Amino acid sequence: MLRNLFALIAGAVALILALPAMVIASALWLVRTLTARFADAARPAVAEGDPFVQFDPQVGWTPRSSLSTHGTDLNGDFFHFTTDEDGWRGRGSVEDADVVVFGDSFAFGFGIDDRAFYGNLARDFRIKAVGAPGYNMVQALHWMHALAPKVAGKTLVWFLYPPNDLEDNIRPSMLQYRTPFVRERDGGGWEKVTRHLSEEPWPFPSRKRHFENYVEICSGTDLSRRVFSACAHLIREAADLAQSVGSGLVVVTVPELSPLAQGQLDQALAEPGAGEGYDASRPDRRIEEICRDVGIPF
Repeated sequence: MLRNLFALIAGAVALILALPAMVIASALWLVRTLTARFADAARPAVAEGDPFVQFDPQVGWTPRSSLSTHGTDLNGDFFHFTTDEDGWRGRGSVEDADVVVFGDSFAFGFGIDDRAFYGNLARDFRIKAVGAPGYNMVQALHWMHALAPKVAGKTLVWFLYPPNDLEDNIRPSMLQYRTPFVRERDGGGWEKVTRHLSEEPWPFPSRKRHFENYVEICSGTDLSRRVFSACAHLIREAADLAQSVGSGLVVVTVPELSPLAQGQLDQALAEPGAGEGYDASRPDRRIEEICRDVGIPF
């Protein structure tokens, strides 16, 4: 009888002593739950997949027109962006612009809020961006041709990102998305290929060995020869087009500043047999030579 009484008293004391800890734990759980719910309620709507881009039978895809939405960058952070009636970023229209920038994610300003977007910051001249995430040089050149009457007499800036663009120019897809590309003709020279473009995913996605291939490009291999030959063909065509409409063309390469990308490149260089003849300056040096040969600034 006494043993049961002592056990009951001990249990009551333990419960009393545990109450403060239980109250604190419950309060912390309530705070976490409410914080998560308020965060979800405040989270902006994000444009992903089809709501962000639309299929185009000539160029693969374009940003949707008249957007005012949020996206997420590679770190998962939100950014707000808008597009005009043609799907391009920047104030005004292409016709109104003094400078038109062509290219991929960097031209588009992926990850950058409208308030910090380079096309909205200039005071003394107007900048319009014509580009989309994932574009290669073939797609950028397509828009130079398509917009030639509207960009006549303007300064055209072409952003090139060597780790992606050089190889993507000769590949039929970017991940699962079908892209226009160029291929070597049997008799020499290059030709543009678009007949494979459709909304269906490409069954053999590229970029599975992206950084390994970039090491090859920087190492003077046959892949290196092909991509720089294709690059020269595209830059020469763009230079001829710009001259024909009285525009000035400037080519700008975008440096790789991402620690994640640098880490992946280091891993590719560490693979057995990789890195022989590797020269990190090769892409810039070769593109500068191409631009000098066709008479445009780099």
